[in-house]
Amino acid sequence: MQHLNLITLDPSIFSLYERIYDVYFEDLDLIPEGNFYDIQFEKLERNPVQGIKNIYKTLDLDMSEDFLRRLENYVTTLDEYKKNDFAELNEVTKATFYSRLRRSFDTWGYPENPVQNELP
Repeated sequence: MQHLNLITLDPSIFSLYERIYDVYFEDLDLIPEGNFYDIQFEKLERNPVQGIKNIYKTLDLDMSEDFLRRLENYVTTLDEYKKNDFAELNEVTKATFYSRLRRSFDTWGYPENPVQNELP
């Protein structure tokens, strides 16, 4: 089990994230409709084939039957995949993340103090 130590999180990491995503959110309206698709990782993880289909459809990309078959075959190989196991963050660390990354949390519908099974 991996542990996150807030002391090792350099404040410049948060500053960089904030600057990157401030520009991202400000410029998002400049991207023409149909040229961008945003999907939450949790939704892609729950149903990867449908998620990829939605991406292709929104971006008006052709999805061949061969690609779809290979994608479905690949996804079945993930059945045995075991994700990394991380220790629960303490409340101070959670509060720090939320206060520094609040815009992203709010924009993407993530709760301030998420419970693993209640993510969007």
